[in-house]
Amino acid sequence: MGSPVYHAMMLVSGPAIAMIVLALAVMIAAPPVLFVAAMQHLAAGIVLSAVAVELVPEISEAENNSANNLAIVVGFVLGVGLFLFVGKFCEAPEDDEEGEGGHGHDHSHEDQPKLVRKRSSKIGQMKKSASHGASIQQQARTYSTLESASSPSLSAPPYPTTLVLAVCVDAMVDGFLIGISAASGTNAGIIMAIALTVEMAFLSLTFAASLRPQSKPVFYVSVLMPPLALWLGGFIGATTATAVAAAPALHVGLISFGIAALLFLVTEELLLEAHEAQEHHGGEEHIWWVDACFFGGFLAAFLLDKLL
Repeated sequence: MGSPVYHAMMLVSGPAIAMIVLALAVMIAAPPVLFVAAMQHLAAGIVLSAVAVELVPEISEAENNSANNLAIVVGFVLGVGLFLFVGKFCEAPEDDEEGEGGHGHDHSHEDQPKLVRKRSSKIGQMKKSASHGASIQQQARTYSTLESASSPSLSAPPYPTTLVLAVCVDAMVDGFLIGISAASGTNAGIIMAIALTVEMAFLSLTFAASLRPQSKPVFYVSVLMPPLALWLGGFIGATTATAVAAAPALHVGLISFGIAALLFLVTEELLLEAHEAQEHHGGEEHIWWVDACFFGGFLAAFLLDKLL
């Protein structure tokens, strides 16, 4: 299988183990929201630095010919398109927050433009799913108290199949990105693994919180699926990058795919979710020490690349 594949699998092990640890930790306690937002800024800075320092130069130094240029465009479009597609899995329907509450409408919510309210990261959608699951569980308890002969299906909320699928696909794509970065022969794989350890760990934390209403066997099996998908993605990414190394156009297209996917991760996931958390829990969209973590992450990754 070769050294690049082994190297990639070792790097993917960091985020995968972190996902398992934090998923199990949610059964005990959750970290402060602003701390999570700061770590998301840190991860965003590290990822953006890796893209700028390690991956973009490979595209810039590629030979200027029609095959390479076409591969760059196709790879970039596919990278953005894949994450947009994954994001569709996590789109929560307009919940009963406004419909079921009947008289209890939140007028501050109604005054906001719909487009602004609907803009949410995957992690934000998971938080809605988690609170919705808790609400269903509470309703189930109430119904079982009022009706002794209530149906067993009311004892637990429905299994969030689309959410689980979306997180597994997201984990597989992140593993794929670590795999192709590790096989590129630069330090990008190491830097990417560090950044995605932070990102995937807190994604796993939120994902596990949304699964808490499920039975324990279902919970444990479900939280192990994304780390396994991460390992699988790393293997596929490394083997694919190794296979296309002799074909410059395919290699450049793969790197372009990775750049687009990572830029989407930074702008539409990590920073978006962090700012949502700051606004809802800190009272303002920008908190200086949380925002500063982005620049600290960028600088740290830049210096790490110089030292490696």
